[in-house]
Amino acid sequence: CAEYLRKSLFLPRLPSTPLGTSRSGQVPLLLHSQLLISFFCFYHLQFRCSSAEHCYEKFLEYVQKFGFGERTGLALPAEVPGNISNLTDRGGDVYNATAAFGQGITVTPLQLAQAIGAIANQGKMMKPYLIEEVRKSNGAIVKTNPEIVREVINPRTATLLSGMMTSVVERCHGKRAGVPGYYVAG
Repeated sequence: CAEYLRKSLFLPRLPSTPLGTSRSGQVPLLLHSQLLISFFCFYHLQFRCSSAEHCYEKFLEYVQKFGFGERTGLALPAEVPGNISNLTDRGGDVYNATAAFGQGITVTPLQLAQAIGAIANQGKMMKPYLIEEVRKSNGAIVKTNPEIVREVINPRTATLLSGMMTSVVERCHGKRAGVPGYYVAG
């Protein structure tokens, strides 16, 4: 799978060693390249992709499920949807591969927080809100209740992703972001 994807996506050959090290153990590899291959291999195996095109369709489906390219619904007048038109209008190997690590598409900080929140919430994407409650002059309290927008991924997948993101902080380049006694994902 990795060799097929390396050829089809023009990715460099990566050594078969523990994540983050080279064969000599001295030159760090680009973590995102290894994760990119893992990501596409996951799609190839999970969705039994008959072709790269089918995998790209699934990739676009998940980009959209995570809310990229649409407004979050937060009550702000100037919210923008971000831009995933390279995936929808142009398509193709290069656009899909580079979008997997954040190039060629734009997302807002709020969309990114909402997507990461979906992973943290066992796959359930929540509608963001700024105001927890409104206290009216007559003493009435109007509370904002958490609202599930949709289930983006299943809970098992969310747990696996959370573990990988926590591993980045505990074992890889994000060590300084760690907080003793807490799991920090990055």
